[in-house]
Amino acid sequence: MMSDSDTLLPPDSPALFDQADLDSAGFSAQPGPTPAPPPTSNADRSDPDPESNDATQEAPRPDPLSSTPAQPTASLSTGPLPDYSTLSIVDALKSSDNTGKTFIVYLIRCGTHDAKRRYSEFESLREALVRLFPCSIVPPIPGKHTLGDYATKPSTAKEDGSIIGRRRRMLGSFLRRCAGHAVLNRSIVFQRFLDGRFSWRNPSLELNGQHDITSTPPLSLLPKSNLRGPASDPTSTPSPSSLAAYATAPLPAPNAQPREPNKRFLDSEAFTDRFAQHLAGSVEKANRRLVKRWT
Repeated sequence: MMSDSDTLLPPDSPALFDQADLDSAGFSAQPGPTPAPPPTSNADRSDPDPESNDATQEAPRPDPLSSTPAQPTASLSTGPLPDYSTLSIVDALKSSDNTGKTFIVYLIRCGTHDAKRRYSEFESLREALVRLFPCSIVPPIPGKHTLGDYATKPSTAKEDGSIIGRRRRMLGSFLRRCAGHAVLNRSIVFQRFLDGRFSWRNPSLELNGQHDITSTPPLSLLPKSNLRGPASDPTSTPSPSSLAAYATAPLPAPNAQPREPNKRFLDSEAFTDRFAQHLAGSVEKANRRLVKRWT
């Protein structure tokens, strides 16, 4: 085998080929014209004049899949986001209305704004977000008091410290998950919910009736059914032809069931039920106390 020292020539050695040999073989030292590239389409081959082809060439079209900012809608805010890093429920307070009925309000703090909201208003907020953004998954909130709570503590179930503490933690988790959502955190309804200057249902509590969230846009623009408008933005006004199509679309019954249920969801539901039964009966006593305390 030839080594590297055998293949390399010393600097003062004569060249193996002279220029005459290279010229005779077709390797000219003088640079020649660059060969034209082959035609790329039938239109280029049939056109004898390249300049005329360039003149009739269409301008490049924008890529429809390119990342462009979402179009602003009546449901989304175009201003800067609040300081969600400070969002938390700092306290649960006992309050009363004009009739003397007592209830629990949760003090929300976000940036420099505080707001007091009842559990029913959290529930109404989630329903509003579900209707405004049917294509997004809205985080859950804790359920209402169970019959067992009222059976064991009929007079103090709504004021039980453990129940209020659990609900406060889960409602705080709901707000933080909405604040971390790429769409829900820009919702005008969600941002107003965190601001105590806006009342949820009662405009008489504010000096200006426009501060009532439920009776002003975008909630006032929602159709009675989300199937009566576009899913991307139910608050938008469709074209006349689309409006007629939405108006004549059949609405399924509230208790309608799918004809062919998805086996994947059935298996997931069965697994969740088995897991819930396991946590309810066959765990250690210490673990049961933890589950009861933190869930």
